[in-house]
Amino acid sequence: MGWSPFRKTGLTYHMPSASVKRSATSLRATPIGDEGAGTTTIESKTNFFGPGVAGTTITAECLPLHRGRRTQTWQTSIRSPDGKLLAQVTQTQMVLTAGA
Repeated sequence: MGWSPFRKTGLTYHMPSASVKRSATSLRATPIGDEGAGTTTIESKTNFFGPGVAGTTITAECLPLHRGRRTQTWQTSIRSPDGKLLAQVTQTQMVLTAGA
């Protein structure tokens, strides 16, 4: 039997939520005005409010709280198909400049 993110009850472990928030933040966290720069996570906090259910689609919305030249802070809301908040993530990224 292979690995599955779902328990026998059909509810997820936290790993799928962690993957969703990391993907959402990495897609949104882009350095301002520095082509070729990147970001790395320096702090991340997740509050879990409910489980995802096997066979359903969860959604993530990632919004900026702060977009500075050296750091950025993002908040990701992960929701069930009916809009229930499953997890709230606040993540701070350090901007890595190209060639530094």
